[in-house]
Amino acid sequence: VFFGFTHCPDICPTDLLIISQAMNLLGDEAKHVTPVFITVDPQRDTIEQLSEYVSNFHPALVGLTGTQAQIDEVAQAYRIYYAKVSDKDSALEYTMDHSAYTYLMDTKGNYLKHFVHNTKPEDMAKTILKHI
Repeated sequence: VFFGFTHCPDICPTDLLIISQAMNLLGDEAKHVTPVFITVDPQRDTIEQLSEYVSNFHPALVGLTGTQAQIDEVAQAYRIYYAKVSDKDSALEYTMDHSAYTYLMDTKGNYLKHFVHNTKPEDMAKTILKHI
C-alpha cells in the first residue's frame, strides 16, 4: 500500500516504479500480491485520472480514491501525513506534501512491514517472498 498523488513530480513515480520492479522480480509469486496506490489528493485524482496513471506502472497496481473524509480516515489508520501546500508558481496551484512509505500488509489487512522511499526492488521482493 502506497499513498501519494498523480501530480507528484518525483517521490510517487519513483516508488511506484520500485514496487513494479519488485513485482516483476517476484515472478509467478506476484499473483499473491496486489499493490495498491491510494491518493491523498481526491480533489484532482478522479477514478479516470488514477486509472490512467497506474496504467503506467505494473498491471496489477490498483488505484484508489474516495471522498476527502474517506481518505482522511484511511490515512489516519495508516498514520500517513499529508497536507495541501499552495504553489503559486505552478499552473496546478497546489501540491501535496506526504509521507513516502510503502506498507506490506497481509491478506487480512494486518501490518507486516514498511519500506522507506528508494528501497531497492530486490530488497522489497525478498521481504515480500518471506511473507507469501
